[in-house]
Amino acid sequence: MAVHVGDIGTEIIFDTTEDLSTATVHKILYRKPDGTTGEWAGTVIGTTLKFTTTLATDLDIPGVWQVQAYVETPGWKRHSDEDKFSVAGNIG
Repeated sequence: MAVHVGDIGTEIIFDTTEDLSTATVHKILYRKPDGTTGEWAGTVIGTTLKFTTTLATDLDIPGVWQVQAYVETPGWKRHSDEDKFSVAGNIG
């Protein structure tokens, strides 16, 4: 199923090999197709960082979006590899 502008409840998930249970900072960084950047707070479950509460205003521009996980624990700070996904427009 494709992701569309204005979709609500879309899950953006990063599975890692690291134990994130002690993470003090956990977020998903994004770059919209127009170059605008921002971040979403993530939820940590074991080795997974998840953002699941997209609102109608979160995915607001069609095109290719870039996302990257960022996590800090007491012992390290890390970025994931970047990932991309497409957001399609809507009719009308």
